[in-house]
Amino acid sequence: MLNRAVSERLYPSVMVVPLTTDNMETEYKLKLSARDKLGKESHAIMTWICSVDVSRFDLQTGALTKLETEEFAALKARLCAVI
Repeated sequence: MLNRAVSERLYPSVMVVPLTTDNMETEYKLKLSARDKLGKESHAIMTWICSVDVSRFDLQTGALTKLETEEFAALKARLCAVI
């Protein structure tokens, strides 16, 4: 997800939850269907959270997709369970 803080480079780095196309066995994942620029069904893995330098984002390409309200709530709940 890209937001104003990323597009305006307000911070040198941001926390991200990486995606994988592997269907890993973990309760701390969120399945995302292929849509928009997300070409394949993917899984956000909460235990892989990391900091990424904002300069690594291709702001011209933009976000792969936008989470639905329910997806964001599920991601938040799983992420809070990890931290």
